[in-house]
Amino acid sequence: MQKELYAGNVDVSNRTMEDLVSEFKVVRNGTRFLFENMTEEQSKRSCNVVTHSMSARAIGYFIIGHVLHHIGVIKARYL
Repeated sequence: MQKELYAGNVDVSNRTMEDLVSEFKVVRNGTRFLFENMTEEQSKRSCNVVTHSMSARAIGYFIIGHVLHHIGVIKARYL
């Protein structure tokens, strides 16, 4: 499956949880900075994501939802 392409090829066996959380925070803050500084016009631009057209604004919402999905998985499986 396409969604397993990244997870099936990443090796985090030599990374600590602290390191992974730090990386997540850096990427999350960079993404937040990107969308906070995007103009209204820029947010309406679109591109193809896999097989669907998506605006930059929609990608921002998708990113938020994707993180919430993974938090739910972590809570259900590990906490």
